[in-house]
Amino acid sequence: MAELTPERRSEGGRLIERAHEEIAAICKDGPSRWRMSIPAQPDRDSDLILSAGLKAGGDLLAEVERLRAELEAAREMIGDALVALPGRRSWEQLRDDILANRKARDEAQDLVGQRARERAEADRRANGALKLIEKAEAERDDAEQAARAAQAHADQMRAERDRLRTLLGDMVDPNPCTFDHHGGCQEHGYLSLQPGEKCPHAGAKEVLALDGTEVDRDA
Repeated sequence: MAELTPERRSEGGRLIERAHEEIAAICKDGPSRWRMSIPAQPDRDSDLILSAGLKAGGDLLAEVERLRAELEAAREMIGDALVALPGRRSWEQLRDDILANRKARDEAQDLVGQRARERAEADRRANGALKLIEKAEAERDDAEQAARAAQAHADQMRAERDRLRTLLGDMVDPNPCTFDHHGGCQEHGYLSLQPGEKCPHAGAKEVLALDGTEVDRDA
């Protein structure tokens, strides 16, 4: 058997389709064609009428045989391609299979589209979560930077406080205040203190005492 190529398959299919159409036309129009081939003159001899009818019938049979041979040639041309398509029922089954395959393809495409949408939604949520994480990390970095700045400021303030306490301690006289009858501090020379006003040395000692700082400088 010759190699079955797409061209031979297509040509065989066309021949089969043509043969089916012509056979159907003969089956439908054959009787009328046979009647038209018989002379309608009533004065003709009956043998002539019968002979003409037999000739018309023979022509129809010859046409059928010709188409049958053409159909067989087409079947041989496309070979095993007709094994799965022996009749109308196979064509209908093929059509149903095609429709089922299309439906399965559409369902698969819908499923792929749904999976793509779900993946896009998951990516969107993941991107949103990443943005939140990045924002939280940025806020954490800002907070750490602010904490470092606050710590540096606190260290600076403590250093300034220690410096001032040192200066204050250097200026404070460790000797206790002695007051005259006017309320002035005779020891440190603050003689014109107002009522309730403290000697600056006494006030400085109270401030230094808040941290437990002691004045150990000699008088």
